Amino acid sequence: MGGAVELDSYSVLVTHIAKNSPIKVAEEIKGQVRGSDITFRWGGEEFLVFLPHTRVHYAKQIAENLRVHLFTHDINKFIRVTVSIGVAGTSPEEEDINILIKQSDQALYLAKAKGRNKVVIWEEDSE
Repeated sequence: MGGAVELDSYSVLVTHIAKNSPIKVAEEIKGQVRGSDITFRWGGEEFLVFLPHTRVHYAKQIAENLRVHLFTHDINKFIRVTVSIGVAGTSPEEEDINILIKQSDQALYLAKAKGRNKVVIWEEDSE
């Protein structure tokens, strides 16, 4: 398919799932985000969620709601699911998907370093 696509503004969440069924968790993530959001598995226990036309602080609230939902929802009868989530945002002038993913991944690892089961927004001074 050919075409031109312009993304006005979007945010991304990278979610790390600790010791659980990634497919079941993926279904829960999809059920918690908006129909316009794009969710996919990024690797073993990581997922990306793109939130088109969403300000980063609203994306953080969506991420926090997702974190709480996964912890309180009965996904696994033996353990509670905890997630570390990194949030990063961009503007139309700075669209670079690779940088956005890198920044959200850095925020994810900062969330893990701060004790896990947290949501952290990437900021320039967190590099």
